[in-house]
Amino acid sequence: MAQQSESRSLDKVIVRLPDGMRDRIREAAEANNRSMNAEIVAALEKEFPAPALHDVLDIWAIEMDYLDQPDDEARKRFLVSTNRRLADRKLAFRYEPSVLDGKQRVQLVPISRTK
Repeated sequence: MAQQSESRSLDKVIVRLPDGMRDRIREAAEANNRSMNAEIVAALEKEFPAPALHDVLDIWAIEMDYLDQPDDEARKRFLVSTNRRLADRKLAFRYEPSVLDGKQRVQLVPISRTK
């Protein structure tokens, strides 16, 4: 059985480009000595960077602070404030309340970013 190449297992997206954008991407790719695909991925990585470990707030500290809030309203305000800090860092994640084994928790979940 033939092995599947790595690129075949990656996510694929079809995008409709405005007039002239394909040429601009091609020119940028040539100037940077890479494929158009690599140029597009580089541009997307710049706009939507993967969070570095030091950028994502420590979930355990967040959870402890969340649970230390005096009531549900305070917990909501805390999560709004914490999520605002994540958004300010342009991280595509947010904290949401959850329950695990009957205990209140918070979890870090990815969000879609739209302009």
